[in-house]
Amino acid sequence: MRLSGTSAYPFEYEAVQGKIDAAKKTAVHPYQWLLYRLALIVSDFLMVGAALRIAYFIRFESGIPIFRLEVVPSLDFYLTLVYIFIPAWLLVFALFGLYKRENLLGGTTEYSHVFYATFTAMTLVIFAGFLGPEIVIARGWLLISWAFSFLLVASARFLLRSGVRRLRTHGYFLSPALIIGANEEARLLAEQFGDWAFSGLNVLGLVNPGAESHEQPIKGLPVVGGLEGLDEQIQRLGVEELVIASSALTRDQLLDIFRKYGMQDHLHLRMSSGLYEIITTGLEVKEVAGVPLVKVNKSRLTGMDQVLKTILD
Repeated sequence: MRLSGTSAYPFEYEAVQGKIDAAKKTAVHPYQWLLYRLALIVSDFLMVGAALRIAYFIRFESGIPIFRLEVVPSLDFYLTLVYIFIPAWLLVFALFGLYKRENLLGGTTEYSHVFYATFTAMTLVIFAGFLGPEIVIARGWLLISWAFSFLLVASARFLLRSGVRRLRTHGYFLSPALIIGANEEARLLAEQFGDWAFSGLNVLGLVNPGAESHEQPIKGLPVVGGLEGLDEQIQRLGVEELVIASSALTRDQLLDIFRKYGMQDHLHLRMSSGLYEIITTGLEVKEVAGVPLVKVNKSRLTGMDQVLKTILD
């Protein structure tokens, strides 16, 4: 199924679809996320090691007068700490989900996870120092290590993410997707996902949940069929993402879709709130007495996301 070019999409669909088809024929494409995770692990390994070395230089070799200069460090002792710290910090990164696909390439969320992971790793080291009084670690070295590990890891991940965005224009790191809905919300979602480099979604078409038939493309996307033929379309197109325009479906239709596709391992089901087209500050989901409620943020960025963006800027 080919789509005609439209102003809603920054790339000509035919050209980009050709790049996607060519990318899928390479040996790299099936393993692209595995290779990206390996690149992240190598990058984090190098950045944490560099942070520890920079911290050693600043604390013990730079001669900055705010530190106790009479302290003579044991290089072998700190090298041993480096051999322990690096794998330990990578393990903490893994526990914080920093190598899970759903947490990657997600803007400030990934950087906030990096911040919390590095802070937790440092806290664990301090706690270990209390448990073992014979282990004396310079506090200045530890604090500088934490600061530089966050900055270097976050910066390296930013560069890798920029590289992924460029690769997306060549057909890599794109997830085939269908939008369930053929109303105004579905049209707005199609426009929002049209920038492939940022969304990561290759929207192949719309699914019409209503009884009426739509033959004409909407925003340049074809209506591939109705809900009754959704299984066939998922198999035929290799769909990995189903995005539901919630205002286009009835409650019973939503329940049926969640029963059929909500627990499938290789298919991600996502639902629009129906409010994103009018609310630009974002939404936050919080459970109250076991009931998930949606809160409207007063500003586009809040809390740690705002702090991290200020630091990165």
